[in-house]
Amino acid sequence: MATLTGGDLPLAVNIDDTKKVLNFVIVLLKAINQAGEDKKLDLSDLIYFFPVVLAIGPALSSVKEVGIELKAVNREEADALKAWVKEQVPQVITDEHVNQFITGAFATVLDIWMLIKNFYFTNDTTDAPDQPGKDTPDTENNG
Repeated sequence: MATLTGGDLPLAVNIDDTKKVLNFVIVLLKAINQAGEDKKLDLSDLIYFFPVVLAIGPALSSVKEVGIELKAVNREEADALKAWVKEQVPQVITDEHVNQFITGAFATVLDIWMLIKNFYFTNDTTDAPDQPGKDTPDTENNG
């Protein structure tokens, strides 16, 4: 566990949030691989994506903490994180690609988080100009 210092008070930081973010991408990757094994995608493949649905909430709620965790991580923890990732998907991740996978995984989750944040949390149209087809007062025929 890495230690940040805040004055004289050490603050312990672990990489649990980082693992939640990576776990989402790993679970998604596994679901895609399983669904594609028969070379066709149909409703029977939905069962493989249930773990993805369960993993996305923790990943999105943890994505903000990853930067803090990674700034505090030491070499031993970074190596342990790489080993954990390789352990989760050994058939896909090789030693030379683990850093690339981790970077791509964070980028993927951050993109999803930003898409949801930008769409869901900023889709407030109360200040937006009136759009054609909306129920707005007709000023031309009022008098």
